Amino acid sequence: MGPPSLLDMPDTALNIILDHVGFRSIIILRRVCHPLRNYIDHEVPDINLTRLAILLGPTTVRMLCLYDGGLSSVIYTKKDAGYLVSQNHKEVFSKEKGNLLEDSLKNIQFVLKHQKSKLKYFHLAFENMGSQEEYERVISPLLERMKTLLESRPRLLKIKDISFPAFKPDHGLSVLPFIDPRFLETISVSHPYFSLVEDSERIFDVDTIAHLEQWKNVKEFKTFKLNSTGGICKFLHLSTVAISVLSVSVSDLELLKENFLNPTFKMQQFEIIQYGNFDDAESYFETFGEGQLSRYSRPDSREFVWEIEIPPTQSRLKILFNPDKHRIRFSKIID
Repeated sequence: MGPPSLLDMPDTALNIILDHVGFRSIIILRRVCHPLRNYIDHEVPDINLTRLAILLGPTTVRMLCLYDGGLSSVIYTKKDAGYLVSQNHKEVFSKEKGNLLEDSLKNIQFVLKHQKSKLKYFHLAFENMGSQEEYERVISPLLERMKTLLESRPRLLKIKDISFPAFKPDHGLSVLPFIDPRFLETISVSHPYFSLVEDSERIFDVDTIAHLEQWKNVKEFKTFKLNSTGGICKFLHLSTVAISVLSVSVSDLELLKENFLNPTFKMQQFEIIQYGNFDDAESYFETFGEGQLSRYSRPDSREFVWEIEIPPTQSRLKILFNPDKHRIRFSKIID
């Protein structure tokens, strides 16, 4: 009779252990023997990550896993007809022939499958896109693969803050529908920028996700290198907004002002990081009276500030307008 092993334990006790040992230990245990590997893959214990970042590129795939015990990084790097795999900056093995993306996505699938507890942050990004052809050829198929991986989970992924790239209207639908809306608080959307992208392509149409429960429940929304469309009214249920837009209208700002001056309005800040056009900007802000120059103003970047009382509360509406940087911010100040 051989020495006792973990597999000799009752399933209930072993499952409790596996659910508490954490990410690194489960990875090590899967390498012990095939029976233990099969057991782990069948029972799917929680790897208890706190943050997860997946960075995809045509020649590299990086996965950064944060957990209470530390950080684990796995990097796939293309080499000739195969690839190298490094973990925590040490080469683990190399494969002379193989599909880097397919094999790395299998590892990502394992991580997504075993993550049951809430992630504080999930970041999906694309790297090293050098041309328009590469941009079109690589990113759309990868987003489709991520959608397939998330669809394969038996339950929605619990995430507090999510960041992902989008450059076509349906790209938000590759990720958001598979996130549990009860836990989601912040959505950040960015463009995988490179110099060939035209301004007209940097559009994120909020209408494409406005019907989702994830959008209806979220508190914060931010865009980077993208212009949001869909109308100001689509954002009014949020607590914090930071977006760029192609154009601003007086009616948009009047709607924001009207809502911020309502004492029951829950939004804390709405910032237009940059706008393209606002023909009536100077005349509109003149209606607020003479604004104070902000202490952050410079000769090449004027910044004006207004503060308006919100009766009967002790709060004030603070409006910031920077005509040189095309920036506008409405925020609620509580005394």
